[in-house]
Amino acid sequence: MDRLLRYALLASIAVHVAAVAALYPRPWTPPPLPVIVATLQGPVAGLPEMAPVAPEPRAVAAAPKPAVPLPAPRRPAVLAVAAPTSSFTTSAPPVAAPEALPSAQASGVVAAATGPAVFEPPRFNAAYLANPPPPYPASARRRGIEGAVFIDARVGVGGEARELKLATSSGDTALDTAAMDAVRGWRFVPARRGEQAVEAWVRIPLVFRLN
Repeated sequence: MDRLLRYALLASIAVHVAAVAALYPRPWTPPPLPVIVATLQGPVAGLPEMAPVAPEPRAVAAAPKPAVPLPAPRRPAVLAVAAPTSSFTTSAPPVAAPEALPSAQASGVVAAATGPAVFEPPRFNAAYLANPPPPYPASARRRGIEGAVFIDARVGVGGEARELKLATSSGDTALDTAAMDAVRGWRFVPARRGEQAVEAWVRIPLVFRLN
């Protein structure tokens, strides 16, 4: 009996709760609105374009310049005296043909004439002569003048320069004068024709060059 009362009491309470819930309905909640996300493509008209900001250049330390070596002062070079390039010989005296022996005349044999003797031109560059080179003129050295002088010398049978001629000038008077003055005091090996010393010409080249 108690169980039935208990069930009836619970059923009554449930009915009352349902009635109260019907009298006070729950508030209506609207469904959530959809969210629209717009993606922009390309530049928007009317808006100024933003220029890209370039990074500020960093100061780079300049590399030290290599030291340029100064040119060494130029010094006059030792004059190069070449071997004689040409020689001018005097005419050789005529050689008389030897008289025919009587026996040769009797037999009709003709004596053969002797051939010409070998000619050797004068020499100026023999080591034992010790001919000094001409000094480099100071005025030409200051102006940086270089050149070559060719001198023709008539050498006597004693080895002395009997006559000098300027064959080719260097283009500078100081160089030409220094070369002529030096050769005037030189000694030579005289020219020879066979075993006999003869007078002859020889050409002497002198080069003035700054190092």
